[in-house]
Amino acid sequence: MTNVATELPRPLQPWQQWLGWFDAELAQQVGEMVRRLSDLLGVAPASGRSGEPEPDGLGDLRSRGPYERLLASEWLLADELPDEFMRRAVTSEHLFLAPRLRAAQVERSVVAIFDCGPRALGATRLAHIAAWILMARLAVQNGGTLRWGVLQAPGVLHPGDASAQLGALMRSRRFEPATASHLAQWRAALEQRDEPGDRETWWVGAPGPGAPDGTSRNERILTVRALLAGDALEARLVVAGSQRRTTLPLPSAGITTALLRADFRTPAVTRRLPTDRTLRTGRISLMQGLLMSVPPGHVGVPELGQPAMMVFAVPRHGQSKLAKPRRQTWSAARPPIAALLNGSKTQALCASGTQLHFWQLPKFKERERPPREEFEASTSTAHLLPMACLRGDKQQIACVLDAAGRLVTWRAPVHITPEPPPLGATVVDRQVHLMASLGHERLAYAMTYGDGLWLRELRSTGDCSTMRRRLCPAPAQILDMAVTVIGHNTPAAQLGSLGFVHHAHSVSIWQIFTITQLGRALDDVDGAQSQEVRLAPGERGMGLVNQRGTNPPALVVLSADKRRLRLAAANSQMTLYESAAPIERCSVCPISGQVAVLMRDRRLIVIDPVDRELLLIVTEAGPAPTEHEPDHDDV
Repeated sequence: MTNVATELPRPLQPWQQWLGWFDAELAQQVGEMVRRLSDLLGVAPASGRSGEPEPDGLGDLRSRGPYERLLASEWLLADELPDEFMRRAVTSEHLFLAPRLRAAQVERSVVAIFDCGPRALGATRLAHIAAWILMARLAVQNGGTLRWGVLQAPGVLHPGDASAQLGALMRSRRFEPATASHLAQWRAALEQRDEPGDRETWWVGAPGPGAPDGTSRNERILTVRALLAGDALEARLVVAGSQRRTTLPLPSAGITTALLRADFRTPAVTRRLPTDRTLRTGRISLMQGLLMSVPPGHVGVPELGQPAMMVFAVPRHGQSKLAKPRRQTWSAARPPIAALLNGSKTQALCASGTQLHFWQLPKFKERERPPREEFEASTSTAHLLPMACLRGDKQQIACVLDAAGRLVTWRAPVHITPEPPPLGATVVDRQVHLMASLGHERLAYAMTYGDGLWLRELRSTGDCSTMRRRLCPAPAQILDMAVTVIGHNTPAAQLGSLGFVHHAHSVSIWQIFTITQLGRALDDVDGAQSQEVRLAPGERGMGLVNQRGTNPPALVVLSADKRRLRLAAANSQMTLYESAAPIERCSVCPISGQVAVLMRDRRLIVIDPVDRELLLIVTEAGPAPTEHEPDHDDV
């Protein structure tokens, strides 16, 4: 696939996320129109408007303030020397914490209404493409989303985050001229919508009847008409009564025709999945999660109604022949409570009464189940605990992250005869949020200690690294966490990025840290750069994937309706996958970045997020049986 982003000139780089939908020739022509319109707009609006001031850390100490902010040392005087406490109160000698205040940011959505009638047919429609891309980037900069509609179809809004939507705009031709009635119906429909913040409305079309006057503060009017010479368009922008004009150069006739037909000539869009990438298999269970293998290359899915795991090999790019799935069964009397996929082999920690059994880990003998103070399994049978295995010269270590956030390990010798008695469980650390394999001999994990988030490593010798440096202050509650791994199973393996989500003022925010250069740890001084990704209500972050070049990692986001996956970064977003059936399970490999998706119709799909290519599709050979559907929180 052509990497358009690296071929665009520097002035067009801000729109590379959207111009990447076109091939190189079309991208430069469309990009020049976008740049001209951006110059017409001038300085981009601020990222949201100011709301009520809110605390943002400690600013200073003051002699006045509410007593709930009185220093703790001052309260000690009230107990030990009450008279001195009263004297200091009377003479205003008490010291109070004075938090620094900042204005709250409110998300600002962008709504674009296009006149697709007869006055806007022909080459003037090319300005619609440029305006659509410009507004999509403005929406991302403002922390909101772009939604668009057709002036002749009042009240119908579409999302604006995929090339397919831009193509739909180009195919939305109308032979009914725009009227004042259309405009009034649109304004009434927009007023009835419950907007979660401020809204900026754009009206794009041709001058004439039905065009608004642009006197409203939050309205932008962009009108376009062809010049008599036929080689350019004249664009006029009206904002709050003021007007500005510019000219937009028209591309060649062949490029114009392709764009008007919504033919963007993008290999990633026109690529079709070969028929031999589809497998038909037995019944797939929706009740338990997906397993991504370490090292990458396989994905495991439990079989419905059977104590078995079906393991599928993910084909490489260009591979035409698919491998048959492997079916691996365990004892129905000892269900797994933790599992990992070691290549194509499933390994699990199984429970039976007071005993623990290590399935397909031959060096491990049965052990006594530790008390709940040392090891706690999940209360949900639909959730398998994360598991990893380290192997050194002398011992193997099975690692499980339990439901209480404890990193618990069991050890077994490799070549010792006679074997010593099996050891019990060891609690390595507490308040652990995530662990990730760096190779056969090293494991990285993130934990909360005190008021900070720290990174540590566990080695196959059983030793843990010291705490290098606090990565960042820890929020009151970390809801989820994700990482990417670079150089897996090499001496230079390290965490490439780490992100966690927390709530701030009823908004879900992912804080993502990325290494500044290879070889420097995230928790080195200046070893990481940070970005924030805000999610809309109902959306969920599923994992992190690396992007091409020096771009920061993107967050895989599942939409609120569970039918769409998108890649979101601080200033960009794109649709990764859309499904007619709801998505029940989603897993992201921290090493390869491949995304495995399990739909409600029991289709399993593996996606390469970099090339946006479907690597594997697994469908059931028979009709889908009835099974209890998991709650949304089980995704």
